[in-house]
Amino acid sequence: MSTVLAMAAPVFAADRDSSVKVRVANQWVAAGKYDEAFKIYDEVAQKVTDSPELAYNRGVAYYRKGDRAKAVEYFTKALLTRDIGLESKTKFNLGNCAYADALEKKGNLKEALDKLKLAISYYKEAIAANPNDLDAKVNIEMAQLLMKDLLDQE
Repeated sequence: MSTVLAMAAPVFAADRDSSVKVRVANQWVAAGKYDEAFKIYDEVAQKVTDSPELAYNRGVAYYRKGDRAKAVEYFTKALLTRDIGLESKTKFNLGNCAYADALEKKGNLKEALDKLKLAISYYKEAIAANPNDLDAKVNIEMAQLLMKDLLDQE
């Protein structure tokens, strides 16, 4: 499965300091220092409310930390964006969350299949937003193959 969890680089026109802080937090995430990043994201969120880019970055951080439920929560908030590129990346990552959930639920066929269907749906929406998203196309194929494998094992 292709996993592309690139960070968004928000630019807050009214608050250059917040933009710099988010870039620093993103570096903490890249270094695996999630708690440090969350402190900075929380600080920025108090100044810059309802930022889809900030929500997206928090979603990436939670995903990388292994907290997919929180990642989904923040990716869902990021969908309020008007930026088609961010929308595409967010839907792709929601698909990755659902796919990872399906892998965990392989012992429960119905739940695993439901998660795979959800993943495919998100990947298709990512492609609709960005027709050149090769990773989403590959992930659809991977999810479909996993569905077939699970059904064949049944």
